[in-house]
Amino acid sequence: AFDACLEAPSPRLMKTHLWAETQPAAWPEIGKIVHIVRNPKDVCVSFFEQLVHTMGMTLTWGEWVRAFAEGRTPYGPWVEHTISWLSMDRPNLMAIRYEDMKRDALGTMTKIAKFLDRPYDPKRLERTVAEAEFTAMKKNDVRKQYGGIARKGIIGDWKNHFTDDQNALFDDLIDARLAAAGFAVDYEE
Repeated sequence: AFDACLEAPSPRLMKTHLWAETQPAAWPEIGKIVHIVRNPKDVCVSFFEQLVHTMGMTLTWGEWVRAFAEGRTPYGPWVEHTISWLSMDRPNLMAIRYEDMKRDALGTMTKIAKFLDRPYDPKRLERTVAEAEFTAMKKNDVRKQYGGIARKGIIGDWKNHFTDDQNALFDDLIDARLAAAGFAVDYEE
């Protein structure tokens, strides 16, 4: 699929969870990337549900939280992956937080359109934002397009899952490293 994307005519859209270092060799000179980062506690919850429901993962929630915090996940350590992107200072890389996008979807989409140098009609952009709302996507069963699950689409669901000890573990092992890399984690709606 990745090779087919590279061979497609420009402009093209590629969605990936790959590390910054694995992007096409022509980038960053050619192409633009919008990197979306979400708070690690909500990522942990969503990733757990994804792996349980689509891959039959058998770890308990407690085992998974520790594995995630220690960087022992199927696709590698989340914190290193995130820092690999956030530490890049490139004019053709736009980093946005999921939480900011949820709070101001239209404003974020407008910024993305401008960053991509794409002409846009404000009314069409409003329709696109409405169609991209979680409830609309779940109603249209977006899961079939991406082969995954669509759970809640909210900020802060981690509070319904994490114990005080698990919260402290994340603060110690993940939040401190993100803060040292200059990234302020946003856990609130």
